[in-house]
Amino acid sequence: MAQLILNHLTKDYGSGRPAVADVSLTLRRQAFLALLGPSGCGKTTVLRMIAGFEQPSDGSISYGERRLSDAERALPPEKRNMAMVFQSYALWPHMTVAENVGYPLKVRGVSGATWRKLVGEALSLVKLTEYAERRPAELSGGQRQRVALARCLVTQPDVVLLDEPLANLDQHLRKAMEETFRAFHERSGATMVYVTHDQAEAMALATDVAVMSEGRLLQVAPPGRSMPGRRAGWSAG
Repeated sequence: MAQLILNHLTKDYGSGRPAVADVSLTLRRQAFLALLGPSGCGKTTVLRMIAGFEQPSDGSISYGERRLSDAERALPPEKRNMAMVFQSYALWPHMTVAENVGYPLKVRGVSGATWRKLVGEALSLVKLTEYAERRPAELSGGQRQRVALARCLVTQPDVVLLDEPLANLDQHLRKAMEETFRAFHERSGATMVYVTHDQAEAMALATDVAVMSEGRLLQVAPPGRSMPGRRAGWSAG
């Protein structure tokens, strides 16, 4: 498993101040990194550049020896072996749970017994085996989020990107999903990058926390170490 490396990463939309400014960060192998900061600090822009949805204005992103993107060129998202979980779950309403989870495999040409085996393993991890034939409309918010996680796991990605995935859940479900995320990380062995504005959530989940403010990286430290949120004029939720 290689390391994800952000090297002087910058994204400038020409609005006067870069959305992301000179961010350098090397994630240790199989890390669970929380990108923590207030709304508009650049954390989601960093995530989108890692995923390949945005191209850097300057700097570069590498996975081990493999250059993913820089200001001159960018590898398409589908060639990065990454998976992303959004706030909205992004499930197909007309498909069953199993079909939603297995859709990335279908796109890759996997079918038959191999498809069923991989989908079954992914659903087992998130404890949704008995829901395989249901539709998303029949599930709770927490169950839908677990379907989205299983869809990530099924492709065996190197990197999993999560954009405030618990924001739409109530407090009880958020706590239950934190346990699911931890199990997911341990089982998959993937590097995970988790965007959040919630300091308590970051402390509970991550092996490393990167604090951002106004497009800049302020600090990277294990959970429990000093977090400079208030010094940056931000009180975490």
